[in-house]
Amino acid sequence: MRQLLTLLFVAFALTAAAAPPPAPPQFVSLTVADGLPSSTVYRLAQDRYGFVWMGTADGLARYDGVSFQEVRSAATTSPRC
Repeated sequence: MRQLLTLLFVAFALTAAAAPPPAPPQFVSLTVADGLPSSTVYRLAQDRYGFVWMGTADGLARYDGVSFQEVRSAATTSPRC
């Protein structure tokens, strides 16, 4: 029994050591050309679903890793006087 546990421990240790290291994080610059409402971002937050929310000078945007979705209230959709 002891030999079996030792063998399993060694096999697990060898497979864990052979795994490649995780990839380093990659940073990407996002601009107005990518769909960001403004080039000025005041706040960032990530929700439990993985969406990144950005509070900008021109409104709130949700980023899903591919594209932006602008969030506007009814008051901001009417024409400005």
